[in-house]
Amino acid sequence: MKHLLLILSLSALTVFSQQELPTPPGWGTEKIPFPISFAPSIEYKGIEEIRFMPGWAKKDSADYWSYTFAWYLEGTIIFEPSVLEEKMKVYYEGLASATKSVPREKLIPVTAKFKYVSTPKGQNRDFTGAIEMLDYMQQKKQVLNAKVHSMVSRDNKTFVYFELSPQPFSHPLWKDLEKIRKEAKCIVKEKK
Repeated sequence: MKHLLLILSLSALTVFSQQELPTPPGWGTEKIPFPISFAPSIEYKGIEEIRFMPGWAKKDSADYWSYTFAWYLEGTIIFEPSVLEEKMKVYYEGLASATKSVPREKLIPVTAKFKYVSTPKGQNRDFTGAIEMLDYMQQKKQVLNAKVHSMVSRDNKTFVYFELSPQPFSHPLWKDLEKIRKEAKCIVKEKK
């Protein structure tokens, strides 16, 4: 019995501390620490990890502006539609402003709208939404459709997965974006 209690105690010390997004062949990657340089008012602590589809920067590609990113955040952060709307507004306005090739007169206000996919249960939440923003590569307005999944781990970390594309949700590329999230690997760390 003592042996079983010792095993149970040790297993309770193992927690998920971070996740890692897989990188399919041909996809681009980027990793950015918080606070994000172009959006410092998003005052989280953690890492943003990005995966860009192969045609992300090719304007005639079906996967133009299609990508996924994950926020690995310290602490328990409960996301609501209004929180996502505010953070995406700051994020994409900062991104466009930081792009040196965009004349200031071309900048536009970002609007974001999100809703729950289903009624939230506990701390994990799923959303869909749309972000109207400046496509700084073509310097014109565009709408990114978005799927967002947030969850809180047992060790007080918040993981938020974003899947984004101007393509409608019925387009097949959404399966590739979703696959990245579903194949995210947990890095296991022992609590000390």
